[in-house]
Amino acid sequence: EDRHNMGGRGEMSKRDILERHQKSGLDPLERALLSERRKLESEDEKVGDYANTVEKLLREHLDTMIETGLAFSHDFQGPKLGLKIVVARYGDKGRRFVEVDAVLPHCEIANKLKVKDELIAINGRLIVEPSEETFEALQREIVAAARPLKLTFIEGEAHASEHDLEDAIFALVSKSHATVASAQAHLDAALLADDSTADVARVEDAVGRADDLAAAVAAKLDADPTATDQAKNARQITLDNLEKVRAFAAQARLLGAKGDVLNPIHPTEAPAAALSTNKKTTMTTVGLVLRSVIVAAAMYLAIAAMYFVIV
Repeated sequence: EDRHNMGGRGEMSKRDILERHQKSGLDPLERALLSERRKLESEDEKVGDYANTVEKLLREHLDTMIETGLAFSHDFQGPKLGLKIVVARYGDKGRRFVEVDAVLPHCEIANKLKVKDELIAINGRLIVEPSEETFEALQREIVAAARPLKLTFIEGEAHASEHDLEDAIFALVSKSHATVASAQAHLDAALLADDSTADVARVEDAVGRADDLAAAVAAKLDADPTATDQAKNARQITLDNLEKVRAFAAQARLLGAKGDVLNPIHPTEAPAAALSTNKKTTMTTVGLVLRSVIVAAAMYLAIAAMYFVIV
């Protein structure tokens, strides 16, 4: 990478995009810009047309990065941004761009911004082909601009490991959701089966799997304090799923102890189902009492009739 320090999606994964220069040299944007530069140098294109085309290509590039989740903006409030920038270039043919060279502790987004991220826009205005000559003016513009100041960045290669962590955590969350669904399905089967032993055991096994998944997510987050807020939310999701599976297991244990065959009851439905069961039990008891009274009355009338006949 050729740097000039002046003081200061397809089928590709996010990691593939971030490491595109290491793997394939110039990316599609840079090849398109190189083609436009050659047209300009050969006088096949006017300067104004060239500038419009470059800005259009950069806008499309930024839109793609936003859709892929590889671009972000922040409204800086303070006069000092807490970052240093340089003009960088990939190789001797790649486009020039403004790159973050250092992130200081007092930066408002020190936990998000990383070295090698690209500063691509200031208050929504694209930075088009910066050079040594225009860089100082760009710095003065940033310093003098009113606050809040909106800066837009495209993630650089330093974010690749961060996305690896996210992918791993989200895979664990997906397995956690699948464990909940499996436990619920086996509980339903146990409630309807004549012999529920196997399904009850599978619900119990799901508790261990859900516990292991929650622990795995916690371990990954504890090992990397720079995880995104979205990744951190995964901890609570897996803990909530663990509690759901534990509730299913409690239902299954009750079923195994009683050996009853009931309609499926999930934890959220248990109070209503229990009330329904109590009503049925009460109605059955009342029915038995009434039947006993009717039988006793019939016997009394029969005995009374026999008495009158005998007399």
